Amino acid sequence: MKSAISAILLAALIATTANQASAAASEEGLYASGAFGQSKYDIGNLPGKKKDNAYSIALGYQFNANVSAEFGYTDFGKLNSSGIKGQAKSTAISLILTAPLSDEFAIFARLGAASTQREVTGFGVRLNERKTEAYPGIGARYNFTKNLGATLEYTKLNTSDVSAVLLGLRVGF
Repeated sequence: MKSAISAILLAALIATTANQASAAASEEGLYASGAFGQSKYDIGNLPGKKKDNAYSIALGYQFNANVSAEFGYTDFGKLNSSGIKGQAKSTAISLILTAPLSDEFAIFARLGAASTQREVTGFGVRLNERKTEAYPGIGARYNFTKNLGATLEYTKLNTSDVSAVLLGLRVGF
């Protein structure tokens, strides 16, 4: 709950203090993005593999230099720790609030809702559930051209205890 409130406050700060610079890749219109990075499952002090590769793909629409909406999919990889195995995959819809700092560089906050498929097995028990949860994130984008930018983002599924740091590309159409 604290992280959701923090994300909302950060988004409000970005929205109210956003520089109206015409960031190169903040043209209105459709964009696609893909990212790859590392996930981390937060399951306490159990030994074993709690980090894995993660990836995401998304399709979004940039309304103006400060606001976009995005629909995406993220695979957070797998967990294998002390006899517990698991994985999490999410589809999400998000509002992205951006503060352009220059024509090339911007910071952003993600306020999203994710439908997460979680599967956990261990000690003779199998849990397979779908749940809806908050999907906040923060990041930065560097625009190489009007239609191509690189992103670095930290995201966290609030109740699934998994987070990811993702490095990606965003292509505008």
